[in-house]
Amino acid sequence: MWSRFGANIVLEALPSANAVFDPETGETHFVSELPTLVLQAVGPDPATAAKLIQKIAGPVELDENSIEAVHSSLQQLVYAGLVESSYH
Repeated sequence: MWSRFGANIVLEALPSANAVFDPETGETHFVSELPTLVLQAVGPDPATAAKLIQKIAGPVELDENSIEAVHSSLQQLVYAGLVESSYH
């Protein structure tokens, strides 16, 4: 389950990446398009990866590589401190 608590992030699109400012930590992170989409899908209510994928892709079935890319993006966002991971 993944979630994001606290102040809203500030997102600015740049030519090669997106700048994400986290007011909770005062840090700016540069992330590519997929982690940005994932970050925008994560909210304060804990959600499973499947729910987040559905929120991002809609009713489209994603292949294994795409699903793995979303999981990898979630882990990157956890490592950056932008998203929290918990087991429920």
